Parts: sequence; C-alpha cells; structure tokens
Amino acid sequence: MHKYFAEWYRAAGLQPKAEDLEKRWQGLENFAKKIKAQNALELVRLYYARPSQASDFVDRYSASFQAADPTFPMRENRLELQVLAGATVAHIIEKTRTTVTDAVALALLCGHCQGLRQNILNGEIIGYANTYLAEEAVRMRESDGKFTVSKPDVDLEDLMDTLTSAATGSSLAVIREPIKPPFEKLATAISELADSINKMGEKLTQEIRSRREESNILWWVFGEHSRDLNTRMAELQLPFATLVAGKELADLVNVVPGPIAASAFLDKMLRFVDPGLSKSTSIKDAVNAAPSEWRGRLIEEAAARGVEDICPVHLAVQKSLEVEKPTEWLAPFERASDLKSKGAIAPLALATQVYHERMLMRAVNIAGAS
Repeated sequence: MHKYFAEWYRAAGLQPKAEDLEKRWQGLENFAKKIKAQNALELVRLYYARPSQASDFVDRYSASFQAADPTFPMRENRLELQVLAGATVAHIIEKTRTTVTDAVALALLCGHCQGLRQNILNGEIIGYANTYLAEEAVRMRESDGKFTVSKPDVDLEDLMDTLTSAATGSSLAVIREPIKPPFEKLATAISELADSINKMGEKLTQEIRSRREESNILWWVFGEHSRDLNTRMAELQLPFATLVAGKELADLVNVVPGPIAASAFLDKMLRFVDPGLSKSTSIKDAVNAAPSEWRGRLIEEAAARGVEDICPVHLAVQKSLEVEKPTEWLAPFERASDLKSKGAIAPLALATQVYHERMLMRAVNIAGAS
C-alpha cells in the first residue's frame, strides 16, 4: 500500500477505516495488473473528473473494488473513485516501466495543461509523472557501451566428440537414443546464441535511434528554421511559434518518452522569435494565430485518435476547424475541456504542452500495438 493512500482519502474529506483501505488497495492492485492503455487513460479522465469515453468503465472499475469488498458502494461513489483513480495511476507509475506507463504519465501531464487546470485533488501525483518521465528519458538513452555476443555455455568440441561417438552403429534404431542428448544441447546452444545476437541488435538499434534523434534535434536548433513551414523561426509570430516548436520537436523524437532536455530545446527555438519571452499568451491566441492549413495538418498527422479530450491544445485546434469565426470555438472548447481558453500561459509552457500532447499520442499508439 502506498504510504500516502490514507492521506489521499482524507484530502477528499473521506475517513476510511484501516480494513477498508486494505481492501481498496487489493482491488486497486488487481485492476492495475496488465492494464491496457485505454483503461489507463480512463483512469486519468476519472482522476481529473472528466467524462469517460468507455460507457462501462466506471462500472468495471467499481466492480474491481466490490470483488475485494462486497460492501463497496456501486452508486454515488464518484469522489471515492476519483481518489482511487489517482492512487491507481500513482501505483502504475511507481511500480512499472512499460509503454502503458509512458502513456499514463504523459496523459497526466497533458490533462494538467501546465497548471491551467486548477483545484486538482491530490495534485502531488502529477509530480510522480514528471519524475518518472525524467528518469525514463535518461534510462532509455543510456548506453553501457557493451555490444558483445554471449558465448553459449557449451563445450562445442566435447559436444562434437559425443556426437561422433554416438553416431557409430549399424542402424538408426541403435544410434537414435545416444545421439538425441547431444543434438538437444546443440539446439539449446544455437537458441542462446540467437537470443544474444538479437539482444545486441536491439541495443545497437536503440543506440542508433538515440544518436540520430540527438543529431536531428541539434541540427533543427542550429538551423533556426521551421521544418514544416520552411522559414526562419525569427519570422514567425510568438503565439503561433509556440505550437510550431512543440509539434516539430515531437516529430524529431525517436524514443518515447522524449529527451530530458526537451524544454531547453524549445526555449532556444522560441528565443529566436522573442529573446525575452516575457509576455504570456493563451490557447485562444495561439490557435487563432495559426493558419487553418497548418491546424488541419496538426490534426491530420496525429499519431493516435480518441485522446483529444486529454490534449487541450489539440482539442482547441479541432474545435477551431469546425467553425468559421475565430470566436465560435471558444465556448465548445471550454465546455469540453473545463479549461479557460483565455487563461494566461507562458510561451515555453504552451510549447511544452503541445510537445507533451504529441508525445502522448505516440505513446498511446506504441502501447496499443504492443
């Protein structure tokens, strides 16, 4: 059980008994075992008190606790489920290192929207996501420099002598049994060798992907140009540039989650536009500053569908494409996201938000395929 589990309950104004906490944690662990990406995203929606996409999710989630405790309430339990969803997400982030963990951690950051979402219940859980992504960004790019193939633990010369001795005889029936064990050992040795070669190949591939990613990002920053627009970043206006920088950095990332220096890269690109970065902007200003063609491309090139409700900037862009006037999408967006479109946000924070949303879509796509 997490050391703050009881505290998370009390923060919501709930006072559970010790035996109830034990049963709740048992149900939580059972639900989290081998969890799929879509269920993990539903936990994030529940944590942020947002509508579920799967109509039966709340019932299925509640059932996992009722299985551990028949007295668990199946109605009027939304607040407790919100506490439990946050605890389940924290448990997944702290105990696993999978593609689903990447997705749920990124979803947590995207839903928070750089602090635009206020009054978060047990908001410290968002810090767990930040810590996980930072550590995983480093771990996925670490290299021990060892690209060797392990030698099979078999004396091949002795094995050949055994095969030669076993192969003497006048008929197949005579040599079948004595020749079988040496061939089994040989097959095992070949299998171990193949596994070792495959592991080395995977390490080399990861190394190449990481180095290529690093090179491409550095050339992007050094070039000071937008790849999509084929123009210098300095020629863009700041609200629009935040969206461009976030998207283009995500396009260059090969390994999820992205590099730990992502914010530094974005900061550098945005300072080509405004060296001081002193003025705040908003989702409204940034989206309305983006040409409709670019906005359409942003949505069209999304790596995953069905996560727009957790990705506020992409949701805003999508809503803006559904109307003709630049003010008509604001109310539908705010109803769908429970966020203020005019809420002040620093340019770097907005670019980072776009970047996180693109990385979330990549992570969901990868987790769904695995």
